[in-house]
Amino acid sequence: MAPRPHPLSPGEFVVGDTSITVKQPSLQYRGYRVEDLARESQFPEVAWLLIEGSLPSPEELADLEAALSEDGRLDEEVINWLVNLPMHVPGLDALRTAVSLTATLDPQAQDTSLPAQREKVYRLLARYPIMAAAVVGGTLPDDAEYHSELSYGGNFLRLASGIEPRDDHATAMDALLVVSADYEYEPSTLASRLAAGTRVDVLGALVAALSVFGGECPLDEARAVADLLDAVNSPEMSLELIRRLWEERAILPGFGPRIPRGGDARVRVLNDWADQLADQADFEVWEEHADWIEAAAWEVAEQGPTLLWTVVRMMKYLGMPVDAAPVVISTGRVAGWMAHYMEQIRSTWKLRPLGAYIGPIDLQFLPVDDRST
Repeated sequence: MAPRPHPLSPGEFVVGDTSITVKQPSLQYRGYRVEDLARESQFPEVAWLLIEGSLPSPEELADLEAALSEDGRLDEEVINWLVNLPMHVPGLDALRTAVSLTATLDPQAQDTSLPAQREKVYRLLARYPIMAAAVVGGTLPDDAEYHSELSYGGNFLRLASGIEPRDDHATAMDALLVVSADYEYEPSTLASRLAAGTRVDVLGALVAALSVFGGECPLDEARAVADLLDAVNSPEMSLELIRRLWEERAILPGFGPRIPRGGDARVRVLNDWADQLADQADFEVWEEHADWIEAAAWEVAEQGPTLLWTVVRMMKYLGMPVDAAPVVISTGRVAGWMAHYMEQIRSTWKLRPLGAYIGPIDLQFLPVDDRST
């Protein structure tokens, strides 16, 4: 039996039922603990699990990998648009427009049937990492397509850097994408479900989700996390800096309430990878700083680290720009957004948000000449 939800905080509300993800007592996708999935599976398996509701059979997984290879290339118009982007365009904004352009070029653009939506889901699953890699790397290699001999994470790293990734880097990236894939009813997920409730196309729903995700996982917070890790040189300085940030803004970049000191499951999984990658890349100093800051954040505000806190560190250790973190998280989250879209569009009920009116009622209308200035 599913656990009862925790007591609601201000601003929280129950939207509807889902059988995709549960956060408590542990983060699970379709009943599987995310730690086990990150350790034992690759991202395409998890994407199938989220979208279809069960783990793929060997035959289904082989078919999925074949589909990723077949559809894992972009239209020339999309490539040209991505590689000629002005430098100042934020990554998530670029991806939102690239998805919109992809939608107009899709061979089933006008087909809103359920089978067509499912086919679009898997085409997008093949193409999104190529678009995301172009945004992160600023360009694409000549063979900008999905390579079947590499994992999903390995394909992303190859496309973003232009070089074949190390095996451990590819495995780490797959783990990152797995733990990023879904987190129940986040605002961006709700946007996808609201879009599905209107029967909009799945690519249109993804545009809505990306628009909201830009506020949910802002670029400036990723940069602030990196600045914070660079700013300290002792436990005492970390405590002083965190206390000042908390007193001035009551916001700690990379931390949040309702997160236990040890972090949620996603953070624990990626912390193990960050430790390994930092040691190999000679970035142990950032990991030491992270320990100091985490202790200070708990002492000052009783806040634990968020997914972004660990992903920013992994970006640095993998040789990618730290402000690529929101784009990389979105590459995993696409699977969750599309899974929620498919769950919602199969439902017989629509999401109909209601507002609790708190304004005045039954006021007497006065003609303009009778109103005092």
